[in-house]
Amino acid sequence: MRIKSTVMLLSLLVAIGASLAFKPVSVSACSCVGPVSVQEEFNRKTVVFAGKVKSITNTNQGIFRSSADPVRVSFEVKQVWKGELPVRTDVYTASGSVSCGYDGFAANRDYIVFAYWGVEGLKTGLCDRTKLLSAAFEELAVLGTGYGPSGAEHSARGGYAGAALGIGVAGLVAGAIIAWVMVRRRGRGRS
Repeated sequence: MRIKSTVMLLSLLVAIGASLAFKPVSVSACSCVGPVSVQEEFNRKTVVFAGKVKSITNTNQGIFRSSADPVRVSFEVKQVWKGELPVRTDVYTASGSVSCGYDGFAANRDYIVFAYWGVEGLKTGLCDRTKLLSAAFEELAVLGTGYGPSGAEHSARGGYAGAALGIGVAGLVAGAIIAWVMVRRRGRGRS
């Protein structure tokens, strides 16, 4: 009995000592790969542009919210370095930086945006070199002079969702035509 008590006491002391000896490490759910050059990030993205934020809209209006919920940021595009964009363009990001969303957007501020096509449309995040235009010295030096947006006033949307919708509609039309032809052929064969 005495040995059992001694072992339990020593185990408790070791556990307490271990908990005091090791500090908890702070972790983040979002972890960006080391620094990527401006040129490398430019090559990875679908569009690169500078623009003024006109509005920010949280797309989840439900009771339960997550840092991963998409936020729509509407821009007035002023300068483009890659891609074709209308004057008014929407970009999506996660609502919180813990989900790698860029949460530094503010209305009426100018940003440089590195974005790619995602399910909602154009997407950007914390790890994509998107930042205030006033802090984009390196990016502007590497990118040089851009060009203006197209004259359209609509949002750049679609991405994979737009393509999937188009393919789905085309598939339904083709299926309806094939069914119609088969029904007509069967009807002729019976007469």
